[in-house]
Amino acid sequence: MDSEGQELWRKVCGSSENDKVQGLVAVNDGYIFASNSPDLSTSIIDITNDIGLQKGDASGDSIWTRAYGVVEEIDEVEDLILTSDNHLVITGSAEDLRKLLIGKFDLNGDSIWMKKYAISEVENIGHNIIELQDGSLVVVGLTSKTAVESDILVAKFNQAGEKYWHSLVGESSN
Repeated sequence: MDSEGQELWRKVCGSSENDKVQGLVAVNDGYIFASNSPDLSTSIIDITNDIGLQKGDASGDSIWTRAYGVVEEIDEVEDLILTSDNHLVITGSAEDLRKLLIGKFDLNGDSIWMKKYAISEVENIGHNIIELQDGSLVVVGLTSKTAVESDILVAKFNQAGEKYWHSLVGESSN
């Protein structure tokens, strides 16, 4: 968009299935977004997902695309941030929603580390992530002990993705 709100260009990317963009950050030479895309290596479309990272330039042209995930499992990103040390950090879920996912990537989309945590037995999903002034990371999301009981999850991680602590807020955590 230009300064008057007029569209300058439009690009379409992704698979022919149900792709979802979950985060967008600006970088010096364009932008990077995180998405959930169907795992096209199986016949289980719209059930299993891979996590995608894609970088585009100021004209909307793709510079690179990376995919992360395990075949025939649901791996999803929910949020993406650019950290003060110029890295990308995501949060979401892995292993069919059973584990909270947190991962760090360089600006070329290459994985530095990916960590998975099972806080409760059924679901563990990171929805939003922030970086604190000391470089540590805080994730909020949800965790479920049963199929019908869920709690708010708050977890703090160091710069290497190691969990400092977590807290559950809600009725089933009491």
